[in-house]
Order: sequence, then structure tokens, then C-alpha cells
Amino acid sequence: MEERLLRLPIAAVSGPMKREVVLAEMTRQDGEYVIRSIPGFAYDVALDDIVRIVDPNSGRFEVVSRSGQVSIRVFIEGPLDRSDVHAVIDAVLSENGKYEVGKNSEDASLLLLSLHIGLGLDKIKSIMNLVVGPAVQWEFGNVYDDHGNFTNWWAH
Repeated sequence: MEERLLRLPIAAVSGPMKREVVLAEMTRQDGEYVIRSIPGFAYDVALDDIVRIVDPNSGRFEVVSRSGQVSIRVFIEGPLDRSDVHAVIDAVLSENGKYEVGKNSEDASLLLLSLHIGLGLDKIKSIMNLVVGPAVQWEFGNVYDDHGNFTNWWAH
């Protein structure tokens, strides 16, 4: 399957980073792709969602079909090799979730997580409470839209 993966630039948060490159796989429908990596800076999209590219120049997309995955990005000062980060990764894996390291430097790290909405937001938040400290911030990537509005997409 890896040979079918391609690098797909999609629209990301506003500011200096306007597009993010994610791994994707083409579907049988022209212009539609399955997202195969956890988006770090693109809102309203998650691992295994199917998207249609609306504007290739800007990377603007629309979600055709949701996978049921919730994207979570965790910003951590310093390296990821700490007990609370290991605890959150272990909890994610125990719930059949996935994780990726988006960036890892001496100053800051980005941990990307994917969990199924079937766990419920309360359970997902309890897992996220395992990573603690003033040097940690986390947010949902596709529970709120880019204006901060709760989307509730799983109830539709």
C-alpha cells in the first residue's frame, strides 16, 4: 500500500502556514483522497477521512466522508521522552488509536493522536488529562471548525 501513498497539500490554519502536506491515497473518484496521516495543522479533517480537493492552488478541501476518527494535536515544550507522554501514547494505543510525531526538536514537540469518536469525548479528554504541565497544550483538530464552533459531525 505504501507505494500508492502520495503527498497531498491541503489547506491549513491561516497565518504563515497556509498549507500542510499529508499522506493520502487516491480513491476511485477523481479528485478524492483518503487521508493516511494525522493532520497537524489542517482543521476539520482526520486520519482516514475522504476529502475532495476543491481548489488545488490553495489546497482548500471538503470532507466527503468521515472515518469517525478524532484528531488531537499536543504541543509540548521540550522532547517527548517523558513519563506523562509515554502514558498518553500507551493509553491511545490501548484504545486502538494511533499516534505520530509531527515535530521533535530541543525546544518543542508536536504529538499527533487519532482516536475513534466511539470512545466518547469524555473518555478522550480523560486520556488527554494524562499529559500534564504548564508546558503542554492540546486541542482537537476536527471537533471544532476553524472559527472555534463545535461541529458535532458524529451525530449527523
